[in-house]
Amino acid sequence: MMAMTYGHVYVAQIASGANQMQTIKAFEEAERFPGPSIIIAYTPCITHGLAGGMRQSLKEAQEAVASGYWSLYRYNPLLAEKGKQPMTLDFKKPAFDQMPAFMQTQVRFASLHSANPNAAQALFEKTVSDAKTRFYNYARLAGQEEKIRAKLEKTDVTDENSPLESGHPEQTTAVKSTRVRRERQTLSEEQLAERAARRAARAKRRQQE
Repeated sequence: MMAMTYGHVYVAQIASGANQMQTIKAFEEAERFPGPSIIIAYTPCITHGLAGGMRQSLKEAQEAVASGYWSLYRYNPLLAEKGKQPMTLDFKKPAFDQMPAFMQTQVRFASLHSANPNAAQALFEKTVSDAKTRFYNYARLAGQEEKIRAKLEKTDVTDENSPLESGHPEQTTAVKSTRVRRERQTLSEEQLAERAARRAARAKRRQQE
């Protein structure tokens, strides 16, 4: 955020394990930018103490983004010169309620919960609150805060009225659709393209049969 205030610095926040295409775009834009460029990357580390070990690093990066713990964005001052918003928010549907569970999969956070549950709970809640504040600041810079906030609050209401909470099985479809959209957001464009290609191939085989 501080670097953005200078107005002549390219800034991006990425997580290659969560969105490869956004990572590639950020590096390409940073290289082309005629000035200082900063790229901040989420990189799982052995000291995080991942449940399942480092082989779960891609999954951790995806969950970090999906839960709102890590935001994806690109800030390009050149866009302002063209009359466009310089800020691009590349993931707009974080499920903040999933963040405590995400943190519990890492020893660096879970150990605190084991040692002092009350203090850990307070710190987890503060972490979620701080993440929300940062995210909506990014959304404001992108000129989309009102729209994004409305969508997220609507999603929260849907989750609160889910069959697990209210006992209404007729709402299962809506909840599943929300979860599917969240899962798709964590996949890279390349992975989504591969899925689409496989579906098209299966449809073609069925037609031939």
